[in-house]
Amino acid sequence: MDGTEDGAADTPAAIAAQELLPGERLQWAARPRPWAVARRRLTVLFVALVLLAVGGVAVDLAPGGAAMPGDPLAALPIGSIGAVLVLLGAAFASTPLVAALLSRGTVYAVTTRRLLVIDRAFSHRVAAFAPEDVQAIIVTNEQADGSADIVFRQEIRHIRLRTARFGVVDKIGFFGIADADRVRDLIREMRGDVADTPSFLFS
Repeated sequence: MDGTEDGAADTPAAIAAQELLPGERLQWAARPRPWAVARRRLTVLFVALVLLAVGGVAVDLAPGGAAMPGDPLAALPIGSIGAVLVLLGAAFASTPLVAALLSRGTVYAVTTRRLLVIDRAFSHRVAAFAPEDVQAIIVTNEQADGSADIVFRQEIRHIRLRTARFGVVDKIGFFGIADADRVRDLIREMRGDVADTPSFLFS
């Protein structure tokens, strides 16, 4: 197989076609734009800055060389704790870049029966959503170049910390895609929405 055939086999349409069920047709397939995926992770930069600042101060306060007798900081592993916080801060700061790089292994697709999110970054995983799995179709983060995010499902994930329980909303959809209006219409068609139904009922 030559380079042309290899390239064709790696297109979003070719990757999505491998997941089709008998009788199912592919309507649209694309990869997310890396910068759009990175933008969704920018909120962690605040956490990164806090960790880096606190860790840097802790490292600076750590006693160097021989500690003076009676120094209250001598018995505390402040330097080690600070170094750990700095490493955690650096890890959080790199999250948007890592997300952008991993997005190259993601393919979004709309078929006549399902919505597909295909993840091939590390292992081959496919999340499929039937018409009944689609909730309100929301177009957000519209950009000047015509790209946008489409959120079609939200799930609440609960995190328990000691006696407290927190709910985290996971937004599921197609992020950083071009021609979002057309994709939204394809999702509505797949879901069986009536063409003349007012759009505000679904957005």
